[in-house]
Order: sequence, then C-alpha cells, then structure tokens
Amino acid sequence: MTLADISQSLGAIGVVASVTYAALQIRDNSRAVRDSAYQSWIATLTSHWDEMARNPELCSLMLRGNSDFESLNRIEKTRVRLALMSLMRRYENAWIHLKNGSWKKTDVPSLHFQESICSAPGFWTAWPLIKTQSGDEFRAYIDSTIARHKAAIAAKPPEARPESGLRHNVKARKTKR
Repeated sequence: MTLADISQSLGAIGVVASVTYAALQIRDNSRAVRDSAYQSWIATLTSHWDEMARNPELCSLMLRGNSDFESLNRIEKTRVRLALMSLMRRYENAWIHLKNGSWKKTDVPSLHFQESICSAPGFWTAWPLIKTQSGDEFRAYIDSTIARHKAAIAAKPPEARPESGLRHNVKARKTKR
C-alpha cells in the first residue's frame, strides 16, 4: 500500500465521517424544529382552554352554542363562531403536521378533543359559517368527521340521542316560566 493509497483511504474516511456528522446534525435540528412547533401548538391550544376556564360567561356561551347554535342571539353567534374559528385553525395546524408526517398521532393526544367538538349539534350548524377559513383538505376531513358523528347518532334510538334530552330540557324550562 502506497502513501497515495493511504491518503486516499483517509480522505474517504473523512468524507464518510463528515457526511455522517452532517446527517446527525440535520436529524437533531429537524427534531428540535418539530419539538418547537409542537410546544408552540400546545401553548396556543392551552391558552384557549385557559381562557374558557377563566371566563365562565364564555364557557357557558360555548357550551350553549355547541348544544344549540340557533338559540343564540346575533352577538353570541358571532362570539362562538370566532372562538370556533380560532380553535379549528389550531386543530388544522396539528392536522397538517400529522398529514405531512412531522408528528405522529400518538404525539397529539389533544386531537380527541377536536372529535368531541365535531360531535356537537351546535357545531354542525356553525361549521358551514366558518369552514371557508380552513384549507380544502381540512374542510373535507371535518365534513367527513361530522357526517360520521351524525350517522352514529342517527343509528341510535330517538330516546338515546343527545339532542332529544336537550329539547326536553328546553321545553321544560319554557313551561316553568
């Protein structure tokens, strides 16, 4: 083995080591960016939940809106729509990360909350009013999620449907007055 062969071998080892080091740095940087995006999403989602917890009037309004959006007055409907737009934009952000593969579904346990929002009859009424604020694919995803929830409720006997209890309670309150 000549000095040139040894030099060439050392050069090749150096190139492989440099490429390996660069790959490790890129992987670590990608992980850091993904973790930062996730932390930012959690912070913004938590701020929404914190606002609901600190503001009983807003919490009550959102609960009423998710149960029966049409019963709200114009200002209440606007407030619910704005809150839902904000919340759904946050969920769309997470959905995009999941769809692109930068996050795993097991990394985003908070998405089950989005499922519960989509199961609310009041949300079904509000969604057509806010859906244009979302991308086409996310709109289709939410539309299919709503359709799935509607089908599940329709399959239940009438007395087991969530809205039947709500209507009963509303009628009972009206007759007491």
